[in-house]
Amino acid sequence: SWTGIFLPLFVVAFSIMWTFGLMAWLELSVPIIGGLIPIMLIAIANNYGIHIISHYYEYTVLDKELSRGVILRRTMNRLGMPIFLAGATTIVSFMSLMSHELPKVREIGLLVSFGIAVAFLLSLFLIPSILILVPRPAYLSKRGSMLAVNEFLVSWGRFFSKYRVPFLVILFIGMFWFSLGIRDITIDTVPEHFFPKDSKIRIASQVISRAFGGSTQLNILIEGDIYDPDVLSHIDKLTDHIKKQNASVTSTYSITDVVKKMHFAFHNGNYDSLKIPNDRELIVQYMFLYSLTGDEDDFNLILDDPDEPSFTQVFIRIGEVHTEELMALVDDTEDYIHAHYYDNRPIKPMLAGPAAMLGAVSHLVVRGQIISLAYASIIIFVIMSIVFRSLVGGILATLPMSLSVLLIFGLLGNFGIPLNMTTSLLTCILVGVGVDYSVHFLWHLREHIREGNTMEDAIANTMKVSGKGILFNGISVVVGFSVLMYSVFMPLKAFSVLIMASIAFCLIGGLAILPAMVSLVDPKFLYE
Repeated sequence: SWTGIFLPLFVVAFSIMWTFGLMAWLELSVPIIGGLIPIMLIAIANNYGIHIISHYYEYTVLDKELSRGVILRRTMNRLGMPIFLAGATTIVSFMSLMSHELPKVREIGLLVSFGIAVAFLLSLFLIPSILILVPRPAYLSKRGSMLAVNEFLVSWGRFFSKYRVPFLVILFIGMFWFSLGIRDITIDTVPEHFFPKDSKIRIASQVISRAFGGSTQLNILIEGDIYDPDVLSHIDKLTDHIKKQNASVTSTYSITDVVKKMHFAFHNGNYDSLKIPNDRELIVQYMFLYSLTGDEDDFNLILDDPDEPSFTQVFIRIGEVHTEELMALVDDTEDYIHAHYYDNRPIKPMLAGPAAMLGAVSHLVVRGQIISLAYASIIIFVIMSIVFRSLVGGILATLPMSLSVLLIFGLLGNFGIPLNMTTSLLTCILVGVGVDYSVHFLWHLREHIREGNTMEDAIANTMKVSGKGILFNGISVVVGFSVLMYSVFMPLKAFSVLIMASIAFCLIGGLAILPAMVSLVDPKFLYE
């Protein structure tokens, strides 16, 4: 059906265009992870349209004599609340990113939430308006239309309902084993690792690391009376501590190196004189003599004013860069500063430069991931519990999503895929899609039970209608994102693999775990 293909794509395209239009209207720049906005919208925004069209076609097959208007009203009566809940919970999951400490991640959360809201509204109003105008596909009137798919889904649901205990035991044992990989999750926010190992920019960085001691550095801004011997001694102690405690540091350069070498030279190369002199006036004279014979621009990199400096800069050169080592370096340096200069005397050191920013971003990525995931999970659990008027209903609705999050973090650790700003957005998709599938399954299962179906028949009927929409949506997203595996931008490549795994986990949650759980628990809220 061309209608079934193009209507969801039309909604996705409009949501993407309007989202980038909002970005331009708000004068927001596109961040390095901004390319993920259309990817996330494609993964989520087509859900609502696919469910509407799937139910519309299924109800047509059940009673071919009814008019398009009657079928459409039945579809929207059945789907209105589940789609509203799916859209609301997905928007909540992305709005939870507003709690993130990184401004660009907050912007991503706001923009994707807007795009999902657009897709939600277009799916509710535009798609039904077009469906009522165009004729239904001819294949729907044929006997046995989609029979093979229906039989597969019904058999699938009955299999997991029948063997629910062994399936759930094996599932939870496997998940426990797989989740042990969470301990091995690594963090990587180094930009050069965004490129393949054979890329020119990465090869050049490796050459610089081997030949020149590294292409990344930590800058330390020092405020104080720079020519004071005590101040220079503390700067020297700080750089010595950094070199001794961090094997990744290849070299340091500061004003103390200049002063010690001049003092060494004026004492005929006596090794004992390779130190900071105790006389401030002598240090001033050394610097004055240097200014007479050297270039006056020689100190532009390390002093704000060669005559009366109040700020100086220390350069810490770092070898081959790994995020864990950068974080350890930055944390150790900050701990040393807080322990020795908590009152900003005699010096006031402040960290800056690429290494400091990468270290800070790494901490923010981890902290933001935990906080946003916690907010989204708690809020969605509360919403689901209120909607189903049952804590058990809230647990069942969020269980597939929770297990999928656990599995994806286990995947990160077991396969060595690093956590960065790109992969940290995956949990929002997992929460959004996982709850979407759960809501549709549980809502329609409850309706079939209220109509007098037994649990077995209700699961079978739910799989034929809601299960079909879930399956088609999941397969279309997985196949669509498989092309990104050929991207040369490593975060995007990793993201494509993870998003396919995420959707696969959500499919298992919606079409296998939920049928097994509800048939095992037989929750009361389904009958109320």
